[in-house]
Amino acid sequence: MLRVKQIIANLLSNGVKYTEKGSVCLEVICKEFDRDKMKTRLYVSVSDTGMGIRPEDMKKLFTPFDRLDISHTRNIEGTGLGLTIFKQLLHVMGSELVVDSVYGKGSRFSFEIWQGVSDAEPIGDYDPLDQKHNAGHDLENKNIYTAPGKKILVVDDTPMNLQVITGLLKRTKITVETASGGEECISKFGTNDYDLVFLDYRMPVLDGVETLKKLKETYPQKADEVPIIALTASAILGDKEKLINAGFTDYLSKPVNIQDMEGMLMKYIGSGRSESIEESAEDEGNLEIPQSIHDIKELDYQKGLEYCGDADDYLFALETYADSVQEKADQIDLCLKEERYDELALVMHSLKSMSKSIGANSLHEQAKDFEQLTRTGDYEAVQNGVPAFTKKYRELGKKIKACIPIEDAGV
Repeated sequence: MLRVKQIIANLLSNGVKYTEKGSVCLEVICKEFDRDKMKTRLYVSVSDTGMGIRPEDMKKLFTPFDRLDISHTRNIEGTGLGLTIFKQLLHVMGSELVVDSVYGKGSRFSFEIWQGVSDAEPIGDYDPLDQKHNAGHDLENKNIYTAPGKKILVVDDTPMNLQVITGLLKRTKITVETASGGEECISKFGTNDYDLVFLDYRMPVLDGVETLKKLKETYPQKADEVPIIALTASAILGDKEKLINAGFTDYLSKPVNIQDMEGMLMKYIGSGRSESIEESAEDEGNLEIPQSIHDIKELDYQKGLEYCGDADDYLFALETYADSVQEKADQIDLCLKEERYDELALVMHSLKSMSKSIGANSLHEQAKDFEQLTRTGDYEAVQNGVPAFTKKYRELGKKIKACIPIEDAGV
């Protein structure tokens, strides 16, 4: 079922990207139920009111790196790799991706697939109107969660991610300590008392799962009492179950959304107080985003501000990003040359989150695609496509460096 969820998520994402106005609709219908074998035949469709596909372009639909109707899609993020991958996945599972499209009116992607059923009893009705948007954030009163005196540990191997998360948490007035890897996390956890730990899922040497296992082995009582939240840039359906089974208390997607993070803090450490956004803003920096940053077409600076919290931290994140480009680009080139695909997947995983944090949406989407291609073993597509990606990555780094003098970029 995990793969089916991935396919649905990918089709929905594509539908949203190619639909400027109108709607994207997901439909799941139980076509047949075999109670003896406890299997059901599902019909799944994702339809949109987007631009649709020209008849002559239909044959290009499943070709990696081909962008259809370029005159209307030049500003759309991503590379279109997902359809190729998921068509292959469906074929392996005995199904087929069916595409119906009318140019100028929209498209429908659908498939039918048999799935096992673990429990045939009805689960009840769900009314989304009865659900609260976020348990930890009062949108109507424009209040935020603060918890002075609380102390948390944030673990991530990417300095920029640590800076962004620390910046987001400034307004909560929580004491934040950081660790850049699993071993440092274990050391700090053993010598300090924390109310909560945010632990990156994918790290070199010791990944999040391995680090969590060592924490539980070395400090069993402490690790059982302190909530340990996984940070993951994968954000695919089914991740939560996998991470919970590994022993994490919960998980949070990267780049981190401040409302989601505050909701997580309120849920697991509580004992905070409500404070108005205006009151909290008194402590924030007053630095403004230079016009030269606005003019970089590859950056959605408003998204970057949303992820980083304020202008000071966004400019610092931009500088950190630009400073790392040369090293990471060289690392990508070497991994490609020496066919070190496991290491390449880790680099792309890191770049995926870093790029989204600064609003480099197109590079984020491409890094996500290449990470997935690498992990699924499509090395030919990786070898063919990564050099162009690396070129764009280097160019963006140069543009950012030209716009941000070191003395103006944050703390």
